[in-house]
Amino acid sequence: PHCCVTNVEALKGRVAKEDPEMAAKYLKRYEDVARVVTGKPDATVEEGVAWMVKLVKDCGVPGLGSFGLKEEDFDKPGATASDTEGLIDHVRAIEPVVVACVFEELEPELTRISLRSKDKNVNVSDVAGLFGGGGHQAAAGARIVGKPLGIQRRVIAAIRDQLKSRTT
Repeated sequence: PHCCVTNVEALKGRVAKEDPEMAAKYLKRYEDVARVVTGKPDATVEEGVAWMVKLVKDCGVPGLGSFGLKEEDFDKPGATASDTEGLIDHVRAIEPVVVACVFEELEPELTRISLRSKDKNVNVSDVAGLFGGGGHQAAAGARIVGKPLGIQRRVIAAIRDQLKSRTT
């Protein structure tokens, strides 16, 4: 949580002075994420960060931070899927998270997963590959057909296996 807050403070302070255009671009992303995770069209960046920290699920898998969005989550604030760009990076920024996973329900039986790894010994591309997706060691994703709960269980199990098999 501290990482997210520190990043927002930097964007509003030092980065805004050095490169106001870049700071505005990234603060806009935080605002978009805030609208989606809080369900409020006028949510602040700080509200979004606070909700992120609360909503990241404890899956009982040490080192895994996951977050899920359903189709109706986009209807509340009038958001679109593009508003969630960067959401995975907020999950990854949470201190104990080694692998971040965002489940995004695109249709009733179609889920997009986004995966990020902070550990060179955990290859999320291998996880995505199990579900027909791809990417590289640190960032990967897939679109998976099936019931959302079943998809979440299978993906979390695959991530758990990757985390268990890593060498430190």
